[in-house]
Amino acid sequence: MYPPVTTAEQISVGNLERYVEENYSEKSQKLYLAVLKSIRVYGGGYLTPSEIDGKYIAGFRTHLSDRLSPGSISQYLRSLRSLLNSYLGPEYRPAIKEAFAGVGSKNESDTRHITPADFRKLKDTTALSTYPALEKARRIFILSTLLGGIDIEELPAALSAIETNGRSTLRTGVSISVPSQALSVIRHFKEEFGVSISQCLSTLADDSYPKCLDAIGATLSLRHPLLPKSSADVWVALARTDGVPATVIASAVNNSDVAILRYSEADESISADDIQEVYYAVADTIESSTNHWYGARCFTTAPTEIKEHMLLAKAKLGIEPGDVYIPFSGDSAVTEGCDKVMQPMLFFRATATRARDIKRHLGSHAYVYSYRTGEKSPAIISDTEMMTFMLLARVGADTIKLYFPKAGDNPPGLEINDTVIITDGNFSGHVGIIEKAGSDSFRVIVRITGISAVVTAEVPKKFLRGVGDNA
Repeated sequence: MYPPVTTAEQISVGNLERYVEENYSEKSQKLYLAVLKSIRVYGGGYLTPSEIDGKYIAGFRTHLSDRLSPGSISQYLRSLRSLLNSYLGPEYRPAIKEAFAGVGSKNESDTRHITPADFRKLKDTTALSTYPALEKARRIFILSTLLGGIDIEELPAALSAIETNGRSTLRTGVSISVPSQALSVIRHFKEEFGVSISQCLSTLADDSYPKCLDAIGATLSLRHPLLPKSSADVWVALARTDGVPATVIASAVNNSDVAILRYSEADESISADDIQEVYYAVADTIESSTNHWYGARCFTTAPTEIKEHMLLAKAKLGIEPGDVYIPFSGDSAVTEGCDKVMQPMLFFRATATRARDIKRHLGSHAYVYSYRTGEKSPAIISDTEMMTFMLLARVGADTIKLYFPKAGDNPPGLEINDTVIITDGNFSGHVGIIEKAGSDSFRVIVRITGISAVVTAEVPKKFLRGVGDNA
């Protein structure tokens, strides 16, 4: 033990380091020495007890915020408080308590650290669809999580490698095959926004991504702040949920700034295959806890009855009214003795596990469309495809009621490239150009100048009339 010091004395950081090495276990030393290393950078090689007050601690917290997550900062401050209490003795504890007044106990829940529950809320939300910048940041954060919490600055290089061979090299040098869930995020990002994630990152200002994440946290009312480094914390938490040992997590996590690395070191004996399995397991956990759309074809029972049947089993299936969508409700597609446009369908939104339960629950009443290989699990419909289908089903309902083509209809004498006016249906009144002819309809290009849009639509021949020389 080193003797207590007076308030006039300075404490050498070197003495504190030797004190730690002599009085703490080898496992605990790593964290305390990391704290002292930061103190050395922040305030030089010495500490003056009389100067350790709230202002000093606030400054140290700000110093740490440049490279540590809120959870790690809290650990550093608690460790520094514990070390000073032990080194200085009971005489200084009142002053230390006052200086560290804003630092909680290790037994308190860290309200500043994002949890898997927060991540699930962020992952499943559709509330950001009207805010492109926030939606892009959300997708990038999810990708960062799937890639082991990779730092945003290292993501462009990782994306370049992924585009080349579908693999990513971790901070430890281990190369892994990127989970399909991450590839899906990359692909859908480009499909929906027209630019790749790499292109998006190249145009971001240094502070844009953190600001977007902060806005996402506020918009979704997350219980914990959302920071760029939160993706690494979430990945570690999900790996722990899957029962992965701490040494394996420390070897696999793709970010050096996570609390687990202060307690567990990477183990070189852990194989690349083991690390690969962790990435697959975490990605599967993310996937299985994500709500997706699934489709079911109804046979002897009407979709509305099946929906009621599902809601009656809400406790078992976890289905809410808003999780079920029935297109063309009220059987509008089969009115007036017309042929069915499509078989009776029902769509529902659930996790992969719930979807399997629903498939078993429905039995012979409906067929849940499933993959043809493997376990033949329910087939996921992407949110983009489902939203597009729902939009078209809504705006197209009037056309479906109005007209069902018949082989005996006499089409107008029109040809490809003719200019036509649409006389009925959703695009009634618009002028278009015929692009392609079918047996009972023309594919027509329609320019809607009011919203600067170009729409290609299949229009029944009887809804078209020639314009000018084609009249």
